[in-house]
Amino acid sequence: MLAAAVISASCSEKNGPDEPKAKAGFKVTLPSDGPLGVCRWNEAAEIRVGEGVFKIKEGAGSSAGVFEGTPAKDNYYTIAYPAAITNTDTYLAYSVDGQAQVGNGSAAHLPWTVLMEDVTSCKDVTLSKEWAGANQGSFRSNGVVAMNLTLPADAGSISSIVLEAAGTQFPLDNAGNVKDGKLTLVVSDVTAGAQPIKAYLAVSEKTVDIEANTLKISVMGAKSYYLTLAEAVKMGGGILTEISVSDASAWTAFVPLEGKGTQASPYILSAPEHLAAMGDLMVEGETTWFQMNADIDMAGITGWTPLNILTPYNKAIHFDGKGHTISNFSCESGIYPSFFGVLNGTVKDVVFEGATIAGSGKTGVVAGYIGTNIGTKEAPEYVTATVSGVTVQNSTVTADSYAGGLAGQVYSPSTITGCVVKNTKISSSSERAGGLIGQLGVTDFPVNANVSDCAAENVEVEAVKNVGGLIGVSYNNISGCTASGHVTHTEAYSKEVSVGGLIGHLERANASGCSASTKVEITLQGRSIGGFVGTFKGGKIERCFSTGDVIGTHRNNGGFVGLVQASAVSATIENCYCTGNVSSLAYMGGFAGLIDGQPEAVNITNCYSSGKVNSSSFGAGGFIGFQSSTVFKAIGCAAWGSELKAGVCGADNWSSAAFSAVTYPLSTITNCYRNPAMAITAFWVPDASYSHPDVSPSSPLIKQDGTPSKATAAASGQDGWPQFAYHGKVEAGKTLSQLASTTLGWDSSVWDFSGDTPVLKK
Repeated sequence: MLAAAVISASCSEKNGPDEPKAKAGFKVTLPSDGPLGVCRWNEAAEIRVGEGVFKIKEGAGSSAGVFEGTPAKDNYYTIAYPAAITNTDTYLAYSVDGQAQVGNGSAAHLPWTVLMEDVTSCKDVTLSKEWAGANQGSFRSNGVVAMNLTLPADAGSISSIVLEAAGTQFPLDNAGNVKDGKLTLVVSDVTAGAQPIKAYLAVSEKTVDIEANTLKISVMGAKSYYLTLAEAVKMGGGILTEISVSDASAWTAFVPLEGKGTQASPYILSAPEHLAAMGDLMVEGETTWFQMNADIDMAGITGWTPLNILTPYNKAIHFDGKGHTISNFSCESGIYPSFFGVLNGTVKDVVFEGATIAGSGKTGVVAGYIGTNIGTKEAPEYVTATVSGVTVQNSTVTADSYAGGLAGQVYSPSTITGCVVKNTKISSSSERAGGLIGQLGVTDFPVNANVSDCAAENVEVEAVKNVGGLIGVSYNNISGCTASGHVTHTEAYSKEVSVGGLIGHLERANASGCSASTKVEITLQGRSIGGFVGTFKGGKIERCFSTGDVIGTHRNNGGFVGLVQASAVSATIENCYCTGNVSSLAYMGGFAGLIDGQPEAVNITNCYSSGKVNSSSFGAGGFIGFQSSTVFKAIGCAAWGSELKAGVCGADNWSSAAFSAVTYPLSTITNCYRNPAMAITAFWVPDASYSHPDVSPSSPLIKQDGTPSKATAAASGQDGWPQFAYHGKVEAGKTLSQLASTTLGWDSSVWDFSGDTPVLKK
């Protein structure tokens, strides 16, 4: 109801017109249009002039009220409504929350506020902007939403009407300091039989602009319904916002939520409103159980807040999708944009179709973080999670950093298995983007997370650096995983961009039984890209392969790995191969681009490359581009591409070669071969039958002139450096499978030799 109206007068030094002599009453009228047009004075209405409070004596139930008494004479007046408003501060603090309408079409419940300042009269007052302006004053008021809603007849008795809009926080006071994601009107003595339902809701003075197709109206009754308004809506000070729904068939029925959220009785999810209610159903310090029993289209669910984003991230969940699909999910949250936020618990067997996710960091369709650490590095307290059988498809993920099709980062001893991301684009405007995960693990301490039997299929992944078809950066182990699609980087960068077909940057971790058929391509300056991994900094890669082409414009590019460094732990690659062509500027190899001179050992054993190598400059190797490690070993490997081409071939340039282009003279290269049919373009091209002797610290590299190189000469840049090419051995008349199975003795339990070139057994 219209509570008390207040007209308060204040003395002023200003000169104003003389007022007529005091009368026994004065009139205050509500305007016929605008928000106040729906209101009427009631028997308890009061106004105030100056410090005086005046009660209504005539006009209750109408728009024109006569109030008893005579306001104190003054030149300028401040007029406000209701009585609690005595100045600007109390006007701004006035709340419109907690409204309850009794009866269809009643406006008696409306909390209304008016503040008119410096008007020159309090005679025949009209509470309107026009009257205040005509009397040289100012006018402020809040607004009203008037709803005329034709509902399905089975809605029955109505209990509440709720307004919510994507990304909108509705102000609940005139200052806009208190906000809520919903506006709720409690309703009683109203049934759907009284058509249309007429309901009124007062709103703050602060203006809110709501875009078309984002304002959701929910009517809770004997049977509840909702719809999303197609039109844009504006509400706020001095505005009467009219919303009409004349077609009862436009409403969608709410499906009752079944279950208790326990393991024995999980909440059963079968409608969009059930998903929207999940955040309110989850309990701090407990595990809440959910189970889907139908596909759910979330096109009508907007303004999604990830389910668990507040420390200590103790709203645990067990979510079983039962193979069902959640389609058209979208989230643009500022914190861990995703469905689950910081995932604590279990998610399994669900498909996300057509998701759109955007945020500032730690961004993915399923989670921003999979698990986390709420303790310290020295004393971790892990929140852990398990994700299995989850598919993300035909979706987009955009973030400032740490972007993944599934998750932004895994930050605890969590497990991800049997998950697939396909036909999806993942973009980071800075770094760490992966088709599945942006970053697996933590930089400076191990968390023992594990990813197995997962796939990124036909993904597009891009960032400034640390980009992988499956994982952007990994400090933890992966096994049985695959990736396909296209990966690239988006800014020119003269250092390592670390772009890989499966992993961008792999450090102190292992990869086994994995493959990539990803096209790895950078058209801007940047180093260290590889068909399987861009930068490998220690650990072990075994029984893995890549088949995609590697296209670069700078250096340290390899068909399998771009850069290998072993500063803290050794780096081992064994029983691996790559078949993609490699093209770039310099220091590039069919298998590895650069083996850096690091203190720990680098070992490559029983591996081969079979793609063409084409350099526009020098330092091109059929297997390795540049090898500068004193503790490097290549054993039983083969450069089996049909072409090795260097664009610059001269004695004063770095060398190119069939096996290792620039080779540290005292490294170890044993039983390593080249394709006898390889077409070689280099400064030194050996005879077709020439077999380069093995290299070891006790048997230095043989140079073109037949003399051995010396460590002192190599270190000082003397004695023929940089022309230290190694062309490998030749055994004519054999396929690579024959060479590997006989001469090299590769393990037949690992390799299948039935074709001309070996492939790994599954």
